[in-house]
Amino acid sequence: MIDARARLLRAAVGFCVIVLMSGCAHGVLDRSEIVSAGPATRVTVIRESQFIGGGSPAIITLDDKKVLALWSGEHATLPVRPGYRQICQRWTAGKGGVFHHCDTLWLLDGQDRYYAVMRRGLPSLKRLPKEDAEPLLQRTKRLAIE
Repeated sequence: MIDARARLLRAAVGFCVIVLMSGCAHGVLDRSEIVSAGPATRVTVIRESQFIGGGSPAIITLDDKKVLALWSGEHATLPVRPGYRQICQRWTAGKGGVFHHCDTLWLLDGQDRYYAVMRRGLPSLKRLPKEDAEPLLQRTKRLAIE
């Protein structure tokens, strides 16, 4: 009797894990903003490996389109069209409360921009100089965009 209950419990837990994990976003969410040819600006978003906030992906939006979902310890570089753009980290709190932390910027052709997802206090997106981004890139896993 105990053996049957243990098998049933294991099956139920396994089912719940599959159902819960199947809805988790990861990687590139919307490819419409990614430039494959022509002028482009490279925007790199880095999410350090941290325990705090690691249970959900950081959703990155570009001009109100969800373009990227990063888990803890990942980074991705997106080639995007130059121009006046808005990059945000989007998160949900409680029952349906959606918040954004944004940076509006003018992206020039051939320019590199680096951002770090910060998870201390309220989540935020912080612009980094290249010299500060390099060590973080070494410590995180690169996501393939193609």
